[in-house]
Amino acid sequence: MNEPVKLPMRIAVGQIWELTDDIAAFTKQMGIRDMQFNFFNGSPDLSGDHRWEYMDLVRLRARVEDAGLRLNAIENVPIKFYDKIMLGLPGRDQQLEDMCTTIRNIGRAGYLFWAITLFQQEFGAHPPPPQPAAAPK
Repeated sequence: MNEPVKLPMRIAVGQIWELTDDIAAFTKQMGIRDMQFNFFNGSPDLSGDHRWEYMDLVRLRARVEDAGLRLNAIENVPIKFYDKIMLGLPGRDQQLEDMCTTIRNIGRAGYLFWAITLFQQEFGAHPPPPQPAAAPK
């Protein structure tokens, strides 16, 4: 059996949606080099309406690197990229094709990590579970 590869832990400034000069300076002041973005609500750097284009992703990575930082990971895409897929609505096949293109572009642009959280509750697909009744006194 192969031994697992042991990687050093890295700390990142995360859950940001835009790299500003202030965020870059703050990150460096803390001695941190890695950035993690969350694009649940979109990104001013990634302008696609239905998918992210390769060159936009390359430019974002270059912008982070030009600031002396590393782009550690991207989390999420805007819900409008996959809402029809989640709900089985007309247009889902095109969304699926666009999501596949986005994922390929993320890899081609040299991103090592991408994560997605499928927000089913945003669509009302799964209502919250009922609360248990109070225990009798």
